[in-house]
Amino acid sequence: MVKIDDISKIGLGTYRMSTNDLENINVLQYAIDSGINLIDTASSYNSGTSELLIGNSINEIARSSIFIVSKAGYIQGEDIDRIRKNNLKHIEVNESLLFSIDPDFVSFQVDNSLKRLNTDYIDCYLLHNPEYYYQKNVSKEELKHKLFNSFLLLEEKVKEGKIRYYGISSNILSSLPLKSILDALGQFPHFKFLQFPYNIVERNLFFQLDNEVTVTISQLKEKGLYILSNRPLNTTYENKVLRLVDYAAGNINLIEDQENTLFDSFTEIIKQRLSNMQEDTSLENYYPISFFIENRKHIGNDEAINKAIHSYLLPFLDAIGLRNEETIKILSELQNYWIEFSKSNNQDRLNTLKSNLYKEGILNRNDTRDFSLILAENYINSGVDTVLMGLRRKDYVDKIKSII
Repeated sequence: MVKIDDISKIGLGTYRMSTNDLENINVLQYAIDSGINLIDTASSYNSGTSELLIGNSINEIARSSIFIVSKAGYIQGEDIDRIRKNNLKHIEVNESLLFSIDPDFVSFQVDNSLKRLNTDYIDCYLLHNPEYYYQKNVSKEELKHKLFNSFLLLEEKVKEGKIRYYGISSNILSSLPLKSILDALGQFPHFKFLQFPYNIVERNLFFQLDNEVTVTISQLKEKGLYILSNRPLNTTYENKVLRLVDYAAGNINLIEDQENTLFDSFTEIIKQRLSNMQEDTSLENYYPISFFIENRKHIGNDEAINKAIHSYLLPFLDAIGLRNEETIKILSELQNYWIEFSKSNNQDRLNTLKSNLYKEGILNRNDTRDFSLILAENYINSGVDTVLMGLRRKDYVDKIKSII
């Protein structure tokens, strides 16, 4: 078994990884061979297929050299019916998302995770974003009792040999009853891990315990806690999502000219179709089209672009009987242009951020290494024990090999 002191500085985050993707399987093994020994997943990631990916990829020999972290809290997809069928306590966040850290639910999910991971034990099991209870007006004191009851259950799971350690993964750690948890660590000897977002913009150097007292990352570590950070390359800057990655510069003026020509052709096809249907041909009156007329060059990232296409354009093309091979081919080409726009916009904003960080002395202007490596090293130097990164390609692993 991997000792806590031997965990690699970089961990593999599998939020977007699935057993259905052959490249994911290859990258997982490549990351392990490169020295990464912490693999982070959750029962909810890709409806459990992230855990299945790990379970199907790691043989018995490798298992003892891998530190697996999983989580429980979110309830989505098929799990919703299973939770209701088993009458497990939960809250309803919305129609497609339930949530629970109730001991019976956590016990249920631990067993499910063990099966999917194809292992007898999980090295660390985290309660996943318990702050969701606040959406149902649960007080901080009530949440403390819920957490402590789950901690007691997890201590029992340690005794049963099903997990080794446990802790909390939270997007808003300061909102939790953190002082009460820290004061009670003596009662919960296997509570060893905290996970939270940390990046060059969201530099959570300290956390609020109450209205006047704070605790730093160093002080958390002095209490024997191990710090995992997530979202190292994604943040919000100037009220917009920013990807902390350098993109290769292209001729954006040429790309824009080509896109304008193709988009004009696309809209002309739509106008002709509307005319044939004896409908209004003023595209500004159709939101699925007007949205792209106004915003297509400024959509934040490829995920948002893909979501907008599937939410607006494709249903509209279906409605007017224009979803065919020709329009789909044009739309695919347009999507590639829109992704280039998003990369260019991201790079401009990233350059502005970098300039400010250089002026503040947070980053060194003369450091020409890959930016993801620079950032990961910065986080580790700030006190983070392991930086979780979504390394879905071998070249991503290669970029940060030197600090694993």
